[in-house]
Amino acid sequence: MQDEVDYSRFYYKQKDRQEHAFPEGEMPEPEPVGMPVKRRKRRKGGRAFFTMVSVVLMFALVFFVADFFGKGFLTDAIQNTLSGETYEYYFVAVPASSRNVAYASSLEARQGGGGGYIIGADEYYVAYSVYTDKTTALAVQTKNRTSEIYSVKYRSKDKLARKTDDLIQSLEKSVSGWEKGIKSEADVGAALREQKDIFTSLAGEYTEKKLSLIELITEGLDGFSLSATEKITQLSQLRYFMCCVVTSAQAVFS
Repeated sequence: MQDEVDYSRFYYKQKDRQEHAFPEGEMPEPEPVGMPVKRRKRRKGGRAFFTMVSVVLMFALVFFVADFFGKGFLTDAIQNTLSGETYEYYFVAVPASSRNVAYASSLEARQGGGGGYIIGADEYYVAYSVYTDKTTALAVQTKNRTSEIYSVKYRSKDKLARKTDDLIQSLEKSVSGWEKGIKSEADVGAALREQKDIFTSLAGEYTEKKLSLIELITEGLDGFSLSATEKITQLSQLRYFMCCVVTSAQAVFS
């Protein structure tokens, strides 16, 4: 009969290893059976940031393509919203070497129906007229090889600047139409009275320089008496007045 083996010493070592596997007081507690296990939530910030960047890039791409094929229309629209409309005018003018030459050229221009408006302090130019469209100005300039295009430009969000531009366009159409026989003296007179009423109503909204511009315009419009003088003289005075308004507006809004 085989001897019986005492395994008690092995039980003790196994128990001893189990009890000393973790430091005292740090034994892990068993998870309760049937209880839900809490899981760490994944952060959504990374995905949201990626989505935002994708939308911005897509918008930028669409804007670039639309602006490219629209020849800068969107860029101009944004710029106009932020800093106002751009107003540019084109004088058809003859350079003069001195003040005396400028005065002589001015007289000659007025006798031919031109404005004869003198521009400049150091360098002199005598303007025949002013135009809102460069193509029209070039068509007039090519008829006189000694003349040049002298342009002025300013930017403004002010309502007065827009109304002044409307005035110049109205006067330009009236002068051109009357000279060509398309408009009558009565038509031109009605246009002048309408513009005078517009600027008279604006007088109470402005002070200082802008009010001075309004007074210049209303007094100038009130001073025209189309039937009192010859047509060529009235055309000259209207062109001179247009040039004066443009240069005065540039000084106010620049």
